[in-house]
Amino acid sequence: MLRKILFITFYFLLLVGISHAQYQVEGDYTINGNLGIGTATPAHGIEVNKRTVKFSNQHAIYRWRWGGGTDLEWKKVADIQLANAPWRCASFEVEIFNVGSNYGSSVLGQKMLFFVSARRSSSVANDNDDGLISGPVSDFVRLVKIGTGEYELQVRQKQHWREMEVTIRQTGGFDSPITYLESPVNGSTSGEIYTPTPEHTHLYTKGQFVGNVAIGTSVKDEYALAANGIIRAKEIKVEADWADFVFEDNYKLMKLSELEEFINENRHLPEIPTEKEVEENGISLGEMNSKLLQKVEEQTLYILQLQKQLEDVNKRLDKIERSN
Repeated sequence: MLRKILFITFYFLLLVGISHAQYQVEGDYTINGNLGIGTATPAHGIEVNKRTVKFSNQHAIYRWRWGGGTDLEWKKVADIQLANAPWRCASFEVEIFNVGSNYGSSVLGQKMLFFVSARRSSSVANDNDDGLISGPVSDFVRLVKIGTGEYELQVRQKQHWREMEVTIRQTGGFDSPITYLESPVNGSTSGEIYTPTPEHTHLYTKGQFVGNVAIGTSVKDEYALAANGIIRAKEIKVEADWADFVFEDNYKLMKLSELEEFINENRHLPEIPTEKEVEENGISLGEMNSKLLQKVEEQTLYILQLQKQLEDVNKRLDKIERSN
C-alpha cells in the first residue's frame, strides 16, 4: 500500500513538472481535437493567441500583426548585431500586408515586398558598413544604423489601414545574432537611416523596370507592359505618326467607285484591320488613331469633291432654266 501511494505521488509530481516545462515530442504525434497555443479553449484546428509567431522551416520566419489608425509611429521589430570580422552581412525579405480601410468599406489588401541588407566590413580595402533597402515604396520599412555593425529594423503602418501584417524571413548571414522582438516597440530616431530605394536588381533600376511587366497575366516578350484587365487613367499620352499627309497635293485619293468596290469585296475600309485581326492581335492606340484620322480627312476631301460637283450641277440647272 505504501509503495502504491509513493508511486502515485511521484507520478503526480512528474505531471506537475512536465506541465511547467517546455513541451517536446520526438517523432510523429497525433492530436484528437483542436490544438491551442496561448489559449485554453481553441475553436479551430490550430489556434495561436500570440502577437508573434515563429515558423520553423528552412529559414525562420517571424510575423507580427497589429491594426488601427491611431499608432502610426515607426516600430522596431528586430535588432541586428554584426560581428567585427573581415566581412559580415545579414539580409532579409520583409513583406507587409495591409487589410481594409478605416473609412467604412473594406477593400482588397496590398502586399509589398522589401529586400533588406545590413553589412559590416573591417577590411581597409573593402570598408563597408551600411544598409540597403529596396522595395516598391519609401515610407513603410527602414533600417537605422545605431553604431558600427548595429542596426534596427523598423516598420510602420499608414493612417487608412485597418490592420497590417509584417513577415520577415532572414535570407542570409545566419551566423549574425538577430534579436526579434516579441511585440514591436517605438523605433529609435537616432542614427543613420536607410530608407527603401528602388535598386534591387530583380525588380528595379533607379525607379525603372529593367524588364517586361505583366499584371494578371504572364510576361509577354513583345510587350513592355501586359495587363489582363481594364486600365483606368485620367490621361494617356501616345506617341504616333499623324495623318496630315492626306492634305498634301500629291496624295492620291481613291475614287468613290473604287472605295465602294473594296468595301463590297472586303467588308472593311482600306488600311483598317478586320474584326478577326483585332480579336487576335488587338489594336495599337497610336496607329489606330492615326488611321481613323486619315479616314476622317479622306471623308472631308470626298465631301469637298461632292460639294464642288453639286455646285457645278446647280450652275448647269440654272443655265438650263434661264435658256428656257
